[in-house]
Amino acid sequence: MRRSRACRGADVRSAGKRRAAVIIEYCLIAQLLFGLGGAGWALPKPVIGTSAAEGSVLEITVIIPKGFHFQANPVSEPGLIPTEVSFELPRGVELEEIAYPAGTEKRVDFSPEPVRLYEGRIEIRARFSGTPGRHQIRGKLRYQPCDDAQCFRPISLPFNAEILIEPSASVPASGGETRGEREIPAETAAASGGGG
Repeated sequence: MRRSRACRGADVRSAGKRRAAVIIEYCLIAQLLFGLGGAGWALPKPVIGTSAAEGSVLEITVIIPKGFHFQANPVSEPGLIPTEVSFELPRGVELEEIAYPAGTEKRVDFSPEPVRLYEGRIEIRARFSGTPGRHQIRGKLRYQPCDDAQCFRPISLPFNAEILIEPSASVPASGGETRGEREIPAETAAASGGGG
């Protein structure tokens, strides 16, 4: 079941020639040692908790199993697979922003440079807009579990949550984090008092 992130062709193509050569070599070694999907050994899963917060925000708490880490979002270098949250939303509800934690830099065996990753407990915050009221939504956490020596194939873990859309959903999801090209400034949240 163990599989290096290098086994994904798209990741290798985006990593550059020198980096790709290292990834391919690492992948081959991982395949010889562990195989590509053997049964009988399952990776521990993270614990996911959700809670509705002020400002039409959903707080998603992820507890990562001890001894493992996930790649941060955004990733620290090409070829790595970021931790991502996606949603299936009912009609009248829209996702405005997702704020991921910054992560911490750590040296691992599969990279010559420190990589930014998540360990322990992390919190992801998503802000929604749309029809006021409570809504049931479905979410999916996509992550790539790794230890200090190798990474495994990405996993998607579904979860359910309830969100509360306030009449005026204008409060940022988190202080100082960014998602794509959209900034979520901390001062805006402070000025608005954390409410809609």
